[in-house]
Amino acid sequence: TALCIPELTPSKHRITIFRYENVDSAKSDIKRIFAHVLRNVYEVRMHEDLAMGEIYVIDCENLKLDIVLKITPVILKQCAFVFENVHSFRLKAIHYINPPGYFHNTITLLKSMLSKKLSERVYSHKTINDLTKYIPLDLLPSDYGGKQKSCSELAELWKQKMFEYKDRFDQLESMKVNEELRPEKLQNDELLGYHGNFKKIETD
Repeated sequence: TALCIPELTPSKHRITIFRYENVDSAKSDIKRIFAHVLRNVYEVRMHEDLAMGEIYVIDCENLKLDIVLKITPVILKQCAFVFENVHSFRLKAIHYINPPGYFHNTITLLKSMLSKKLSERVYSHKTINDLTKYIPLDLLPSDYGGKQKSCSELAELWKQKMFEYKDRFDQLESMKVNEELRPEKLQNDELLGYHGNFKKIETD
């Protein structure tokens, strides 16, 4: 579940919270989840939002081991590539909260794939108190003791916004790239796939 905090931080950064819900892990498509996060959410924000930077808060409380095992090094490398080449100038911080012990190695591996500049912006917090050293409590949902709407309320608002963009997403889904018109070959097409579409990535 993705949800955005309506208020900006004092530095004019937008906080987006991602929460793992209790879903059937056997039916969870990690690539599709990441595609949703890295494409659809960003698409809406690009059209409607004005912010000086992005802060991601990833709540791992319901992150189960069988889901973590689906996050392969290849997928992490793809995410790192997107962070470095698409989001790097806007990404101010990634905060993991409530990470289970078996997820720490995944966070460490992701940081090792990022540049020094971005890796220093990735944090892991055992408690909300640790997080509030970086983000004012007032800017967190009421679920975390903050003054914003609850996560369920904010998620519902975001779901409605996604529905408003359904036609746009359908259009993006049907778009193709004519490689014959590309003046120069993509430098990282072996990673992103022939069309440079995140959803086309092949993994082992």
